[in-house]
Amino acid sequence: MRNPSIIGPYSIVEKLGRGRHATVYKAQQRGLERPVALKVLRHYDQATLEKFEREARLSASLKLPGVRQTYEAGQTREGDIFLAMEYVDASLKDVMRRQGRPFTRDEVVRLLTPIAQALDAMHQQSLVHLDIKPENILVSASGRAVLADFGITREQGAATTQGTPRYMSPEQATGNRPVTPQSDVYSLGIVIYEMLTGRPPFRGERDDVLLLQHVQDAPPAPRDLNPHIDRAVARTLLSALNKEPHRRPLSAGELLRELAAAHSTPLEIVVDTVRERPQVALIPAGMMAIALFGFLVFGKDGPSAPPTATLVVLTETATVEITPSSPPTPTVELIEAPTSTLNPETPTLTPLPVTPTPAATQPILQRPLGGERIQTTIVRFEWTGQVGKNQSFVPRIYHVESGRSVECEFVGSHACEAELPGSRFGEWKWSVAVEPGDLRSEERNFWFGLYNE
Repeated sequence: MRNPSIIGPYSIVEKLGRGRHATVYKAQQRGLERPVALKVLRHYDQATLEKFEREARLSASLKLPGVRQTYEAGQTREGDIFLAMEYVDASLKDVMRRQGRPFTRDEVVRLLTPIAQALDAMHQQSLVHLDIKPENILVSASGRAVLADFGITREQGAATTQGTPRYMSPEQATGNRPVTPQSDVYSLGIVIYEMLTGRPPFRGERDDVLLLQHVQDAPPAPRDLNPHIDRAVARTLLSALNKEPHRRPLSAGELLRELAAAHSTPLEIVVDTVRERPQVALIPAGMMAIALFGFLVFGKDGPSAPPTATLVVLTETATVEITPSSPPTPTVELIEAPTSTLNPETPTLTPLPVTPTPAATQPILQRPLGGERIQTTIVRFEWTGQVGKNQSFVPRIYHVESGRSVECEFVGSHACEAELPGSRFGEWKWSVAVEPGDLRSEERNFWFGLYNE
C-alpha cells in the first residue's frame, strides 16, 4: 500500500509517521467530519497482528480522560487492517521542544496527573504499559494530555526486554526480573526528570550503554541541572528512579501526589528510621548541641550568671561555634548528652535563637529501614528545626485509610517513637509542626505491612 487516499470510511489528509509494521495518518472520517489518527498495518505476521489487536482492545476498554480514545478497529475489503483513534495535535516531545525551557513542578503535576490516573487504572487490571516516553504522551492544543500506544503492554509478573532504552526500567533493561507497576513509575520518573531539568538522566550514544546506565549508574542530582528545583521535589523524583522497584512509590498516582505535596520548609525532616525493641536509640545530633548549650548556660552546678556567648549555630556536623562578646570563653569539654526522655512541653532552656541545621547537599531524607515498606511496629522519627520560648514540636502520625493517629513518645529533643497497631496495615503519613505557630514540615509517607522481600 503506497500513499492511499481513502481507507474504509476515512479520507487521508497527511502521513504522520511510520514504524516497522504500521503507518499512522491524519485522516477525516467521512459523514462525521471529524479528524482521526489512523494506524494502518503494512507488513505483519501473526505476532504483529495479535499485538495490534491487543492494543485496540485495551485502548478501547480504558475509557478515561487520560487515555486516547479509540473509535474503531477493522479491516477493509482490500485487506487493510486499521485502528481509528482520537487525533491529538502534538506529543509531549513536541511540546518540550517548542517550550525551550524546563517545566515547573506545578506544570508537570497538572499535565501528567491524567496520565498517572490512566496508568493506575491499567495496573488495577494487572497490566503494565512498559513504553512510557514523551512520544507516547499526547498533548492537545488545550493542554489535555492522553496516554497512547499500548502495543507492548504485558501482564504484571512477565519478564521482557521490550521498551525504549532511554526510558526503560532496570528490570526491563536486564529482562531477568518481572515487570510491575513500579516499572511504569520508573519510566514516568524519567519523563518527569526530563521535564524538570531539560534532559533525561542517561544519554548514552548506544542502546547497550543506556541500558547499562539504567542498571548501575546513579542519575545526576536534578538540582545540579536546574537549581530552581525544590529540594523536596528532587528527593521525590529520585525515589521514583531507585534501582530497586520496591523502593519506588507504589503507584504512578502516588508519585504525582508526592510531587504535588513536596516542598521544603524551615522545618526539615532529616531521617526516618525503623527499629525493633530493645535496640538502644541513637542520640540525635541536636541533643548533643542542646547538652553543650545547657552546660555553657548553667555550668555543672546549676544556673549562674548569664554566659558571654551571644550566638549558637548548629552545623551539619553538629559542632558548636560560640562568638564571645567579651574576653574569650575558656575551653569547655563536650559532655555526653543525657539519654532520658525529654518532655515535649518543656520550653527551650534559652531565649536565644537556634539556627536549623543547614540542608545537606545530597538528599537528606531516607525512608525507613527496608525501604518505604516496613514490618516492625516500632517506628522512630527524627527531624531538625527550631522552637522558641514556650513552643514545642508536635509530631503527627496517622493511618491514611482509617484516619487513625498514634501517639509519638519523645526520645530526644528532635526524635520520637510510635508503636503502630498491628491491624493497621497500609499507607501511613507523618509530619511535625511547631506549636503554637504556623510552621509545619512536609508530610512524608511510609507503608506498614507484612512483606516477603
